[in-house]
This record gives sequence, structure tokens and C-alpha cells, in this order.
Amino acid sequence: MDVIEKLTVLLTGKTFSHNGKKYCFQSCKKVVSNIMILTNKETIQVPMDRFVDFYEKVEKNCFDTNSIPEKQTFMPTELLVKQPTVFVPEMSSTYQKLNVSFDVLIGQIDNATNEDISFLETKAKMLTSVAQTAIGMENSRVNLIKIFQGK
Repeated sequence: MDVIEKLTVLLTGKTFSHNGKKYCFQSCKKVVSNIMILTNKETIQVPMDRFVDFYEKVEKNCFDTNSIPEKQTFMPTELLVKQPTVFVPEMSSTYQKLNVSFDVLIGQIDNATNEDISFLETKAKMLTSVAQTAIGMENSRVNLIKIFQGK
């Protein structure tokens, strides 16, 4: 029996360890002066002069794939039924701060002089931009919650 047949007979339907890694054998063939062993992870190249050492090493630590116990799954056999959840929107602290800032700005506009108007206009634009961003973020959060709830 040549080395390819011998290795194929030994490893067909088996797993083995080599250099600290576990492999599942698929096939092998001779290429020039090397034996190429195709596994589930990588191709192992063994020189012909090292074949005897490799064969003895693998022979000691090869196992039939059917004899290896399956890992237990961490999934319970019966999943709990989720009760429908109700999303109750809340007034975020960002909204509260924005409301206070707009109230202060409106109060300042009532008592503003002509010199203060351009400053207050810039402040109003900035507050409006921040408010639009906050509303967009809140809408995104609400939409994500709806997606998770399957609505």
C-alpha cells in the first residue's frame, strides 16, 4: 500500500491534531516530493522524508468524527413567549433643556435692543439646529424600538 492510500485509510471520516490545531481530513495527494493533505481549515504539506513521523503522530491522536460527543447547545428547548411590550415615550432632559433655552430666548427678544437682535438671531438658529438634531435622534430611537417590537 502506498503512502497516499495508507494515509487516506487512516484519516477518512476522522479528525486529528497537528501542531496544536484540530483538523477534519478531506483528501490527500502526492505533489513532487511532498504529500498535500487537504483539511477543513488548511492544506498541510508534509515532505516525504518526514511522512513516517507525521503518520505516527497523527495515528496516535486521530478520532472518528462520529465518536466525538456533540457540544451541548445553550438554547433552551422551549423558548419563552414574549409578552407585548408597550413603549411609553418620555420627556428627555435634552428636550427640557431646549424648552428652557427657547423660553429664555423669547424673553430676551421681548426686551432686546437693535444691537442685541443679530446675536439673538444667531442664538435662535443654533437652538433650532440643536432641536432638529435632537428630534431626529429621538425619532430614530422610537423607530428602532418599533422594529424590535415587530410593529
